[in-house]
Order: sequence, then C-alpha cells, then structure tokens
Amino acid sequence: MIRNHTLEYPMMDHKRKVQVILPKNYDKSKKYPVLYMHDGQNLIEPSPHSGEAWDILNQPLKDKMIIVGLFDEDQRMQDYAPWPMDLKNHKAQGDIYSTWLVEKVMPYIKNTYATSNQAFLAGSSMGGLITVYTSLKYPGIFDCIGVFSLASWSHEREFINYVKNKNFDKNQKIYIQVGTQEAHGLEGYEFNDVDMNQVYVDLSLNFYQMCRDKNVKNLELHVFDKETHSEKSWAKHLNLFLEFCLKDNNEGA
Repeated sequence: MIRNHTLEYPMMDHKRKVQVILPKNYDKSKKYPVLYMHDGQNLIEPSPHSGEAWDILNQPLKDKMIIVGLFDEDQRMQDYAPWPMDLKNHKAQGDIYSTWLVEKVMPYIKNTYATSNQAFLAGSSMGGLITVYTSLKYPGIFDCIGVFSLASWSHEREFINYVKNKNFDKNQKIYIQVGTQEAHGLEGYEFNDVDMNQVYVDLSLNFYQMCRDKNVKNLELHVFDKETHSEKSWAKHLNLFLEFCLKDNNEGA
C-alpha cells in the first residue's frame, strides 16, 4: 500500500512529496518501526541518472516496517550539503533539510500512521552524508542509520571536525556500506584523475574508525567487491541493513 503526501518545505516556498510505503497487511492496532530514506523518488522508480531503483517493493523485510521516501529531485545537492560547496549558485541547506525532516516530517508520520518509538534513517552518496549529519544533530532520535557509499569528500574536513566534536548515542546502530568500484556510478563528474574507487573506500573506513573511537557498540562495515555507486548495488544489500536494524527488536509487526 502506497500513500503520497505533500508537506510544506521552508525553502523556495514550495511543498515536498513524501511517499509512505505501508506493510502489506498494515494493521492500525499494531505499532511499526519507521525507516526514513533520502532520495525517495528512487525507491520504486528508476533514477534518471543511473536508470536503476532501490527495488524497495521486493525487499524481503519491507513489511516489517513503514518506509517513508523523502523526494528531492530539484535541489538535492543543496539539501544534502550541510556546508557550502565550491559550485556556482550553491547554497548549503542541509541544516534546514535535517530540521524539516525531524521537526516536521517525523511528527506528521507519527500522527498519521501506527508507528512505534523506533526510527531508522538511510541514504546513499550525499544522502549518506546528510544521514550522519542529521543523526548527530539529533542524538537519540534514530535507533539505526544506514550510510551507503558515503560521499563526504565534498566536505571532508568539515565532516571530520563535525563528527569528532559530536556526542554519539552509544546505543545507536550504524551500518556502513561501500563498493570497490564506486567510480563506475560517477560517469559525468570530473575528479581530475583522482582514484575515486579508493577515495570512497577510504571515506567509509575513516568514518568507521571514528565510530569506533567514539565507542559505538553496534557497528557494521561492509566493503563489497566490484559493487558500484548505484541503486542496483545499494538495493542488492539493503536487506542486510534492514536485518541489522531489526535485530533484537521487540517492536513492530
């Protein structure tokens, strides 16, 4: 069951589409964990960049939770950037976006659907960046986060300083995934002969080490051979993330 909503967004005087994917046998008398995912437009429909989707409707564990896709087609680079980028007309709106998610979208979902107290958050590439940023800005809100192909290269210095200076929720689960062929999903971008395959692996390894330094107990890292920077690769292993979030979970269907 799929339901679409449009919610006011604080920038550019417009509304945002929020898509809710309910469990097959959704029962209002039960309480379901909620997974919030960035790039919601690519959960079911193919991305115009890669031609691939997260294939969310075929994920084995999707009926154990409510999945909320946050659509962001027109200003993704701004919304997922907590800090300014060296791009023409770029405005960092990551802080505004994260506030909108936690203080507007989440209360709306909680008041509209049969939700438990558990919330998960996941994103890929710069969606992974804003996932980490949001979870540390609002500690204790997200029980589990998924960071797929972290693209913190755009703000690595600011990202490292931010993570190192934030207090982690020691009970939060953090799932990190990266492929060894990430550059194969980045055609059209100019990186001046930098080995982006290695860059992406290093970014995820660095974040993993920072999590360990912060004594995060529930931590998983997966480096998948030959996987690329694409919805197809992320979807292939999404069930691992969902299993990780639901492990030892006594709530939900």
